[in-house]
Amino acid sequence: MNTTTLEYTATLARRAWSEHLGQPVHDDDDLLSLGAHSLMMALVATALHADLDIFVPLELGFESPRFADYAEAVHRLRGA
Repeated sequence: MNTTTLEYTATLARRAWSEHLGQPVHDDDDLLSLGAHSLMMALVATALHADLDIFVPLELGFESPRFADYAEAVHRLRGA
């Protein structure tokens, strides 16, 4: 898989969110409605930092709670 694509970024973000929420996450899911909270957002941001070597601001989950929007925002942080 090409590691510069939105699909790659979304796959890593989906894996991190699914792991911390304990359930599958789909594009139209609202992370807050699924139970995301600030500590969980920090854990996901840490996982994405380890996977992608970028800083993901904690507030990104509150500003973009729909998963697809969150993944796109993370992808933009990568400069892609």
